[in-house]
Amino acid sequence: MHDKRQFGVLFNLKFLAFQVQGPIGAFSVLLNQIVTDHVHQGAAIGTIPHSDRKFGVVGYLALALPIHKTDAHHDPELGGIGEAISTALSNSGATVIIHYNTSEQRADELVENFRKNGCQAYAINADLNVPEEIGLMFDQIHEKIGGTIDILVNNAGTIISLGDFVEMTLEVWNKTLNLNLTSAMLCSRYVVPGMRKKKWGRIINITSISAHTGGDPLGIAYASSKGGMRVFTMGLAKNIGPDGITVNSIAPGVIYTRIHEKFSSKEKLENLRNMTPLKRLGQPEDITGAALFLASDSASYITGETIAVNGGLRMD
Repeated sequence: MHDKRQFGVLFNLKFLAFQVQGPIGAFSVLLNQIVTDHVHQGAAIGTIPHSDRKFGVVGYLALALPIHKTDAHHDPELGGIGEAISTALSNSGATVIIHYNTSEQRADELVENFRKNGCQAYAINADLNVPEEIGLMFDQIHEKIGGTIDILVNNAGTIISLGDFVEMTLEVWNKTLNLNLTSAMLCSRYVVPGMRKKKWGRIINITSISAHTGGDPLGIAYASSKGGMRVFTMGLAKNIGPDGITVNSIAPGVIYTRIHEKFSSKEKLENLRNMTPLKRLGQPEDITGAALFLASDSASYITGETIAVNGGLRMD
């Protein structure tokens, strides 16, 4: 019913297509809108009947984890996957909570833009490497929205460094897994109780093509963390599936973001482009279709799966 969709525009697509530890946020951005019976900043949020949830995320509360990589080398002004997904969710009518770590200015700009377009949005700071800060982040979320999260997008992740396996330090290994994998587990643990009460929820984990290929020979820690995320997705899907919650992942291929300017040479990127059947590198916006779809009721019978978005670079 239209009068219950207070936080977004009607979804006109035939299907729903759509973290960022980095500058923005401890978890992924809640890209989906959360439906709640509680008060959201003084405005009542009505529960949307399942019959009205077929083609969009209007009325849902979504948490998007970081908009940018938390890595200090990541340019906070360069939009990444988290920013693209959070924008898509907001455009689809979801109330969006953006997490950031160091990119406060960009996070605030996005929130301002979302609000100008008539959607509710908030930005919350946290270091996803610190479990206590993740807990405080969720405390702030509950204070701001007075309800629970419907859609969680775990997008936090980065490459700490590349190097030979024998020379890799335990610190690099632990930091990589803490940010890329453990933070997703902790964020998911915070949102599951609320989803269970409503018998509805969406958790979307951003993995990588490296989870299937082993990745760069010098990036074992990163590939291992993403492979772990893939298995975590399947295990969690089995655990909370009976509660009406789906858990899926998206495995991007070579998506051109700031991180490639640090770790990938022009020659390497050109070789990857030529190896890709679509003959181009991916853009952050290429991920949003799959994310919106998985966040919608159109994907209600899909769980524990990974959708590859890689231009054909790897095919099953």
